[in-house]
Amino acid sequence: MTTRNAGAAILASVSILFAAANAGAQAPSATGGQQSAEEIAAQLANPNNALGTLTLNVDAKWFGGSLAGANSPSGLSLQFQPSFPYPLGGGTNLFVRPAIPFVPSQPIPSAAGGFESAGTAIGDIGYDVAIGKSIEGGWVVVGGAFGSLPTATNDDLGLNRALLGPEFLVSKISRRGVVGILVNHAWNVTRRDEFQTSITGGQYFIVLNLGGGWQFRSDPLFSYDHGGAAGDRWSFPIAAGIGKTAILGRMPWKFAVSYWYYVAAPATFGTRHQLRFSVGPVVPLPW
Repeated sequence: MTTRNAGAAILASVSILFAAANAGAQAPSATGGQQSAEEIAAQLANPNNALGTLTLNVDAKWFGGSLAGANSPSGLSLQFQPSFPYPLGGGTNLFVRPAIPFVPSQPIPSAAGGFESAGTAIGDIGYDVAIGKSIEGGWVVVGGAFGSLPTATNDDLGLNRALLGPEFLVSKISRRGVVGILVNHAWNVTRRDEFQTSITGGQYFIVLNLGGGWQFRSDPLFSYDHGGAAGDRWSFPIAAGIGKTAILGRMPWKFAVSYWYYVAAPATFGTRHQLRFSVGPVVPLPW
């Protein structure tokens, strides 16, 4: 996909978010009252928050590895993740969250050598179903199921099999911010053939409240492919970024940008650097 078309895809996605926000602006306050951007930002950092959100992540990636020409390709991907927690009472929430990926540009190693573009495609849709619980002392625990569906429209961008497994999160919340870690593991539950998928993944996160809706953020994703070749199993970045929550009209919006540097990445071919831009409104829950 050309840079022009990729930009058009991003603009279209952001336009959809603004349209959804404008529709929600006619409803009661998304946060249940007149709260400041700083208060809303602190709530959003809590992994057991009961706020509805529509988040668009835009990832620019630069690749590297031992394959010929592997140090020059770059790619662009988008992920839309709506979240509408269902409060169960007593500091407990039910989460059912899809993650829908759209890939405008992705380099694919060619059998003839070098790389070719995968073209515009949808990737495998991920999801989790979990229960979150806030307990005394500022602790939060979340447990549930994590998986993905074989929805990729290009076989080179998906696993062509469904994955399913457990996930668990623990975090500590204080006035200064939030620290925590999410770990999940998934196995393939379809296509039981000679290629068995077993991937451990997760996310560690550090959020520091800076005041005025500003936050320092470090919340990258990591993974370990148990079936990968030696040297190709780990993808582990360190990250630093900044986030801002602002109230535009009656609607709170969250914005963030962060840089990920991969201290461990597949030696053959994998992401080495990544920029993530996130944007999304806080919207009223439908219940």
